[in-house]
Amino acid sequence: MSTHDLLEAALALPRSQRAELTEKLAASLGPPSEVTPEEWQRAWTAELGRRIAELDSGEVELIDDDEVWADIETALGQAAR
Repeated sequence: MSTHDLLEAALALPRSQRAELTEKLAASLGPPSEVTPEEWQRAWTAELGRRIAELDSGEVELIDDDEVWADIETALGQAAR
């Protein structure tokens, strides 16, 4: 099965199963081996702080997941043409 075929099959799954698959694939990558768990934690803490500050300042707005998935599906559909 090609990567393209696998992607098409994954996109045909219900949203909850796509989310579960995404989580498992991301977890399978793990952190880069040159990064210690402490460095990883510090980096994520800093990133979360930056994101919270952007939300608090109004620089960014949260987008409902339904809208995000619809945009992704539209973009993927247009890319396939």
